[in-house]
Amino acid sequence: MKNAVKWQQQHMKGCSLEFKHPYPYMSPYTVGCRAFANIISTFVVDKKCQILDIAAGSGLLGIEMKKHGFENIDGLEPVEDMIKMQPYGIYDKLYREFIGNNNPSSIPTGSYDCVVVGAGICSGHIEADALPEIFRVVKPGKHM
Repeated sequence: MKNAVKWQQQHMKGCSLEFKHPYPYMSPYTVGCRAFANIISTFVVDKKCQILDIAAGSGLLGIEMKKHGFENIDGLEPVEDMIKMQPYGIYDKLYREFIGNNNPSSIPTGSYDCVVVGAGICSGHIEADALPEIFRVVKPGKHM
């Protein structure tokens, strides 16, 4: 948890430059979220489909997905300090829970047409053991 808060502070410091810097600077994370949202929009045509953003963090991927016209986005984020930074209205529903490490999610099986994880699957965040649980919440034949 301590590492998550430290990472969050560094992450938002970099992102805040986008809004305060006089030059058109974008943090690598924001550029990545924009690129990822663009890729998602080419594969997921139905803009009204149910999407779950796992490790939603500060909401940057959700913001970019909204810009691409996606309407029904829920988030999963366990760190309260990250949740506080999310702009109001990005996520329709927010799950405040961990996934992985033998933590079963409260999300019903087959709830989502698309599940996205922007930067959460890595050592110290969401470990690979969470993948079966992530696959469980996706409708059969849909997008991960």
